[in-house]
Amino acid sequence: MHLFLTAPVLAAYVAARPDPSAIVDGQVAENCGWPSVVRMETPAGAAPCSGTLVHPYIVATAAHCVFYWDFARVVFGESDDAASFSTPIEFCEKNPDFPIDATTEAQWDNTDYAFCKLAQPVENVPIIPIAYGCELDAVEPGAEITVVGFGITQTMATDVGTKRFGDTVLTELDAGELVVESISCGGDSGGGYFMQLPGGELRQVGITSYG
Repeated sequence: MHLFLTAPVLAAYVAARPDPSAIVDGQVAENCGWPSVVRMETPAGAAPCSGTLVHPYIVATAAHCVFYWDFARVVFGESDDAASFSTPIEFCEKNPDFPIDATTEAQWDNTDYAFCKLAQPVENVPIIPIAYGCELDAVEPGAEITVVGFGITQTMATDVGTKRFGDTVLTELDAGELVVESISCGGDSGGGYFMQLPGGELRQVGITSYG
């Protein structure tokens, strides 16, 4: 297992900026929809963030999630009522360049990513590859992006914990940050940004950070 092999790729396209931390008016994921997107749970069962399985042992999420919360497990499935299974987390590591003394989210820049090592490999969930090399040429303003996460559907809502997805458009590529039309909300932090390449292949191109 090579824990940091994916880091340079995600570092280049990590901080996708809509509203911080359900997809606003998003669609509820069907059974087995976006199976690699997970809920990040604390020991008490709270799920303040999302994540994405990028390797049988590794879940990618946001650095601010790992900084603010101690996660115990990741949960695969579509909701609390339809959780397929959970897997314990062995440890999490945030990007060492993440500014823990930042006073505003804008100061996170493109440093807001982290990885969690699972206690055992997850071999039965299909993984969407991270865009790499010349595939990144397709990540440009105007590209259609699908955002997936477990957050609330609007400000002050309480419907966190259901996997939702929504489509948006990449409006700007700024110093390693993907800037999109606002769509995510509280609880989506750490979730995945996905896009379809010209050849039809699906790739992960970012991690939800803030808005």
